[in-house]
Amino acid sequence: MGKWGKVALSLAIAGLIVVGYVGWKAVASYPTSNVMAQLASMPPVPSLDEVPSGPEGESIKRGHEYFVNTAAALPEYVGNKLSCASCHADGGAGPSLNLVGIQNVFPQYNSRSGTDIVLEDRIQQCFERSMNGIAPDKDSQVMKDMVAYLEFISKNVPKDMKKRPWVPKLALSGPLPTPNLANGEKLYQQACAACHGVNGEGSGFGPTQGPALWGDDSFNVGAGMARIRTAAGFIQKYMPKIAMGTKAPGTLTTQEAVDLAAYILSHPRPDKPQPGAKTVNGAPTWEVDWPKAEQPDDVAYITQAMREKGLDKGPLPWYTAYAERMIQAAKAKEAEQKAAETR
Repeated sequence: MGKWGKVALSLAIAGLIVVGYVGWKAVASYPTSNVMAQLASMPPVPSLDEVPSGPEGESIKRGHEYFVNTAAALPEYVGNKLSCASCHADGGAGPSLNLVGIQNVFPQYNSRSGTDIVLEDRIQQCFERSMNGIAPDKDSQVMKDMVAYLEFISKNVPKDMKKRPWVPKLALSGPLPTPNLANGEKLYQQACAACHGVNGEGSGFGPTQGPALWGDDSFNVGAGMARIRTAAGFIQKYMPKIAMGTKAPGTLTTQEAVDLAAYILSHPRPDKPQPGAKTVNGAPTWEVDWPKAEQPDDVAYITQAMREKGLDKGPLPWYTAYAERMIQAAKAKEAEQKAAETR
């Protein structure tokens, strides 16, 4: 190696050291987040070593397996490559969409269905939306096992405790900044692609290590994560999991989180429930959601109730039905490309 080659190599190594140091300092200097501070108020979660023996314990263990390896353990119910733990990390007991004590808040009114629901109903919604599948019956052994697991990790939560102060509000509130898709793509390639794939296809290392963010293997448009307030809130609070370049966990601004969420939601994903979906009474689309027109302002698609009340006409916030518009735009672009190829 010549003199200038050695100089170039030295400069490259120095650059890597500086980038690594900056990333490390971002993590080391970042104060304890509100998320972690809130988690400190949570009652202690029992370990799996404390699972009782006998049928009860076997049910809890199966429920845990279904929770962390849903697509692999329950392929007949899951239509993508995700699992419950793709969003509810650490078996639902960590900071990311914590589920400890969840059974205490049910039954509750669910505006998306316009009815009061129980925990099993909510689990069914997750199967059919977040996992783009067909939910197990509420009285099935699979459902009983999953509820048994959630009750086990919540056994130290007082039965009359209806609030869960250790769970931060997820969705962003207040006015949202207009997204910059170009910046969202730049941020995605810098801080997300290494785990989630350059094309959002996922890492291939399982549902909890870089799950797919768009395409057939990801959540469908009916999922809560398809709403930009929810997606941006999740990204800002929990992403990236480790320092990626100069982006450390918990350091993304609201603008950056919205840019990323908008970029991710600008890609196609499954837009209809699977045939036989239980939570929409077999309806072929998600348009039956929010039958009382109680939809959030960032609902990802126009509903029947919105059309009946004339709420599908402008002016609407840019993020209302954002995912639906982006999917239609992507499909139109694809059709144009195919038409051009056949000319």
